[in-house]
Amino acid sequence: MTCHPHCSLGTYLFVGRDGDAVPISQFFDLPAMLGTMHRLAEKGERSRFKFFTKIGAFRALRRHWRAKSAPSGMKFEGWLHTLNGMVDKNVGRGEAGRKTFRSLLVAGMHFMDLYNYETARARRCVIHYATPEGRLYPFCTYNAGPP
Repeated sequence: MTCHPHCSLGTYLFVGRDGDAVPISQFFDLPAMLGTMHRLAEKGERSRFKFFTKIGAFRALRRHWRAKSAPSGMKFEGWLHTLNGMVDKNVGRGEAGRKTFRSLLVAGMHFMDLYNYETARARRCVIHYATPEGRLYPFCTYNAGPP
């Protein structure tokens, strides 16, 4: 989820028809899927026919789906529709059309202070503050870094 393993954590929860929230890692083999997507992206860069790469991505998503562990009432197609709704606000909202499943991003950030400050982590930071003078400061150095 970030540039350093100690920086933050997060997962998506999807709410089934019964109201129970299920983390995506329970019904999707994320490590295997990310590895597959990485290999597909490498092949896709060299490919002249991007359409076949898209088909491969769809098949990979389907292969890593665990239907028995999915939230109640959720099928693979419903999950894809929900992902589409995360990107396009007109999908699955309102009275017309198919509704998306409710989802929630649960995330946390480990803030550094003077007692647990890691310079290696601060160097890899991807969140910065800009000052009026035009300087950029990594998030943790600006908020809790050494004085």
